[in-house]
Amino acid sequence: MRAPFHEPGGNAFLGSVNQHRTVSTGVNKIRITGNRESAPDNAVEMPLRVRYAETDQMGIVHHANYLVWFEASRSEYCRVHGINYRQMEKDGMMLPLAEAHCQYVSPAFYEDEVIIKTWVISLKRSILRIGYEAWRGTDLLARGETVQVLVNTVTRRPMRFPAEIEEKFMRMQAPE
Repeated sequence: MRAPFHEPGGNAFLGSVNQHRTVSTGVNKIRITGNRESAPDNAVEMPLRVRYAETDQMGIVHHANYLVWFEASRSEYCRVHGINYRQMEKDGMMLPLAEAHCQYVSPAFYEDEVIIKTWVISLKRSILRIGYEAWRGTDLLARGETVQVLVNTVTRRPMRFPAEIEEKFMRMQAPE
């Protein structure tokens, strides 16, 4: 499996800012500038302000906090789309994380106002891929991706997404 956001023959974050193309990921069309992917226009946005406790001795946000922010924005995505995770668990379903990736582009600092953008990349059978970007104004701080697997809470075996939940995750997909 290739690493997310990597294109053969180049650095994932380098490329001409004048080259634009749109590709379909199966769920969303995303803009690519050079070799960089960016969130679809209808991604869910979650604002936050960097707290002092989230910074390290160097005065920058500790790298682990980006994954915490991604989780919070994933929860916000669910709320926005009417997905009640607590009810899913009561109904015998869980979405454990199978993979998490984060690429750090620029540091964030105490008191920075950050926007986390979240969108569904794909949903197939029991596998959900979600994309994230962290922005401070016009500065991209980080981008990431998580892969989650829908499992039965009793058997811990993968299961297909029920149609109703799948439709809610896919509701705000980017237009074709």
